[in-house]
Amino acid sequence: MKKSVKTLALACVATCCALNAQAKTEGNYIGVNIVNYGVGNAKGSSTFVRNEEIRDISLSYKYAFNYNNFIIAPELRYGVGLSSAAQEVYDVKLHLGYDLSDKLAVLANVGFNSNNTDFTRTHHNEREAIVYGIGMKYQLDERFNLEASIDIREKGIDIETTNFGISYNF
Repeated sequence: MKKSVKTLALACVATCCALNAQAKTEGNYIGVNIVNYGVGNAKGSSTFVRNEEIRDISLSYKYAFNYNNFIIAPELRYGVGLSSAAQEVYDVKLHLGYDLSDKLAVLANVGFNSNNTDFTRTHHNEREAIVYGIGMKYQLDERFNLEASIDIREKGIDIETTNFGISYNF
């Protein structure tokens, strides 16, 4: 799990060095995301963890403030399951980032996650946890953006999520 976060971080730094920054990330955003869960080991127990794909589809809202290319963006997200295990997911996050160019931004986030998801065969699940991660946003045109991120949830069971989505700026 940690290796993919390090790889994405190095890619963000390399891109940052190669581009000039112009402020573009600001305002209201609504988005739709597909979230894939990578489930690790249960901490301190012999709980059997599912070896199947767990996914959800989510809707998000965030407002981005831009100060000389530095981004502060609080976000609310609600997701529903696309598999038998995932049911409901709520996130409240704060994104901090930087506009690398007029089309590309890198973001780090920290937040709170609450879920009603069965990640194990024994129904052992810590429902609330702190999450953190990194991601990128690419502007397709004046209104639409592609977004990708990796988040880590480390409570009860190690969970890494990959998020892919599209957002609309209004």
